[in-house]
Amino acid sequence: MPFDLDISGVAGFFGGDATLAAMNTINVYAGRRWMGWYNQPGTYEVAKTYGQLAVSPFWDAVYPGPNLDPATLFKFDKVEKSAKYSYAHWAANDHSTSYLARLFIEECRAMRSVGKPPAHHGGASPLGSVTLVELPDSEELRNIEIPAKVTSMRQSPAMIFAAFTTMFLSCAAAAGCAVLRDWPCFAMIVLGMATNGIAHLVLSGRALAFETPEMVDNPEAPRAGVLYHGNDLVVLAGPKGALRAITKGHYTLVYTHSSHYHSVGVCSAILSLQFLAQLLVVPQGELRGQLLFLGSLAVSWVYNSYVSSPGLEILLRKLFMEEVLKIGTPPTQETQRDTEKNGLLQVADMEQYWLGAHSARVALAMLLLVPFVRDQGPKVLSQVLDDLIPLDTEMWKCWKEELLDNITDHFDTLCERKLVLSTEVKFNFC
Repeated sequence: MPFDLDISGVAGFFGGDATLAAMNTINVYAGRRWMGWYNQPGTYEVAKTYGQLAVSPFWDAVYPGPNLDPATLFKFDKVEKSAKYSYAHWAANDHSTSYLARLFIEECRAMRSVGKPPAHHGGASPLGSVTLVELPDSEELRNIEIPAKVTSMRQSPAMIFAAFTTMFLSCAAAAGCAVLRDWPCFAMIVLGMATNGIAHLVLSGRALAFETPEMVDNPEAPRAGVLYHGNDLVVLAGPKGALRAITKGHYTLVYTHSSHYHSVGVCSAILSLQFLAQLLVVPQGELRGQLLFLGSLAVSWVYNSYVSSPGLEILLRKLFMEEVLKIGTPPTQETQRDTEKNGLLQVADMEQYWLGAHSARVALAMLLLVPFVRDQGPKVLSQVLDDLIPLDTEMWKCWKEELLDNITDHFDTLCERKLVLSTEVKFNFC
């Protein structure tokens, strides 16, 4: 048969985004590493991306790019402009936080609020949330094990069924090519299944762990503060170990390979050769064999899209809440059964309010923070207020002084009773 480079040969170029997103979940779902024996598209993108993990002059020439650590490459950790943290303490604040701090804010934003945000907000300022998170003072949160091994999430029965169906259909496509005696397409489907299965085994790390910088045992360390990013503020209160885990913690991915990750480089080279072989050999097959080959890629693309559909950030948020902090948001009737089934140790006390003006959100955050600075007094709140509103004009200085004066006048009352607000509360501030 004459050589014909048709679309079936370059099909491996497509589906790379879905394949990469699915590969990133190998270390999140338990057992995913054993379920990669199917022919999938996008192997060129996988090889080009994960080949950067290998460290040597040779691998740097073959797969150019920064030599990132595994957690960053798999997007478990990111170097980005993250959230800031301001705590009620006389000492200077360290506002820097980790990637997980922003994910924690996103988790709080997604919770069921006391007052749901209106569908149509008529104000000039964008809506933002203020969430109070009071972590239980439990032994587990006071002494979070560092480094803590993170248990992978269980796959749902639907995910397991989808994985076995995808592998079965790749086998069926190869068997169909064998019946048709289309050996070029048969060989390429089997090769794709083998290389993809090996890639799942090699790229899956030994363990996903959680780490945080070592904390000095300081009895005066703050046990409350405000985490803020964009239009969202989270008033955090709880054991200092848990607060440090939220603001400074990060995921790490541990490999059994050497620190140079040569096995990952070899795996990426195999994926590159497999893609090149499919590019050259598949066009030599017959039309029906090429259709079976494309069918196996299409099924795999659907499966990869399904596995990665929740989004990696949502999965990392769930892992952090349930496996590291071992807490859950206050369950609704719909989630009560899942919370009991997961066996969470405790449920955090969380309340959320939606407001328009940033000044209103800051004022509410200050009021929510008052009961947790009872021993320090109201003056300690001035540092947090300056961090949340760093403007030093006369108008804002007057506004902040007036707010602090009002808090000082009613400090004992605010400390004694829990503040509960409705969405109809109006703030008489700028």
